[in-house]
Amino acid sequence: AAWRTLILGGAWYALSTKIFIPHFNRGEEPFYIQYFYSEYGKDMRQVAGTIVRHPNRVVSAAVKSDRVRFYRDLLLPWGGLSLAALPLLLMLLPQMVASVIGTSPYARQIRYQYTSVMLAPIIIAAIEGARFVSRRLGVRLPVIAAWILLCGAISNVAWSPSPWGDLYRIWSGPPPHDRACQPQPACDQSQAHHNALRTAINLVPTGARITATYAILPHLSHRKVIFDWPNPFRPAYWGNNNENLPDPGVVEYMVLDRFHIGPQDQAMVASLIAPGGEFSVLFDQANVLLARRDRPPTALPVVPPGGTGIPVPPNATTLPLISPSPSFSPSNPVVSPAVSPLPVAPSPVAH
Repeated sequence: AAWRTLILGGAWYALSTKIFIPHFNRGEEPFYIQYFYSEYGKDMRQVAGTIVRHPNRVVSAAVKSDRVRFYRDLLLPWGGLSLAALPLLLMLLPQMVASVIGTSPYARQIRYQYTSVMLAPIIIAAIEGARFVSRRLGVRLPVIAAWILLCGAISNVAWSPSPWGDLYRIWSGPPPHDRACQPQPACDQSQAHHNALRTAINLVPTGARITATYAILPHLSHRKVIFDWPNPFRPAYWGNNNENLPDPGVVEYMVLDRFHIGPQDQAMVASLIAPGGEFSVLFDQANVLLARRDRPPTALPVVPPGGTGIPVPPNATTLPLISPSPSFSPSNPVVSPAVSPLPVAPSPVAH
């Protein structure tokens, strides 16, 4: 069953990437092949050829410390029982190889979506592994169940973003006056940052057309128009070749975490919110910025990293602005004088 699933999965992947996706994608293969696997080749054929001709490269990548931690994080919550049914783990081999040899470190961390495909084979193998341990080694099922619960509890405390996990603060920040959080000034700053994020998100009107930095996007995605910053002001992960970038004039609000604004975009943000700029600042605290469009966009030659630059449409037509949240007063914006501006590099943006 494992071999049949592996073969069928490989055949479906080949059909998807070689026939279906190119058919609907102007003849081009998925972008991620070059983006994640450029060290192995430019297309799937070259990547597969490199793996076959140079298996030592795969082995070298597979035994690196971050990969070993990745295997541990995947298998320990199930008590390692999946290892007792190795043939069934073959089903996760394609996705595992993709995560191991790829350039993205996020594909090797269990908190992200890349591991979701691997969970089904791991769980199936754990079930069969439990049966093997019970029948062949004589371990009673209640003992196996207790072992899985213990391993699951330990791994959740160690690695999960749940409230009882050590990594919970990564997502929510420490609670106020948390004495266990050290050093205290850094923890207080983290809490202020998270509070500012919540405040800015709550001030965005329902349905407003926005651009936001990537960590804020999931909290504001319940709308028809939302862009991953710096789109549509500058193309990033847009289309195959940054084609058909929308008019920046459709953006009504910017919700930005300054910690997630790259050096190449800091000058652009400064120009957009400068006096007489396109946006007025509604909220600016703890490195969290909320700004509302007041003026139509102007012609700005924006230079993407490694690109030759594209013109942003001049005097683009703006859509009617949606009124801000009733809890916010435009005449009294929440601006923190204590926030010092980020250092701005010489701007490639011409006014």
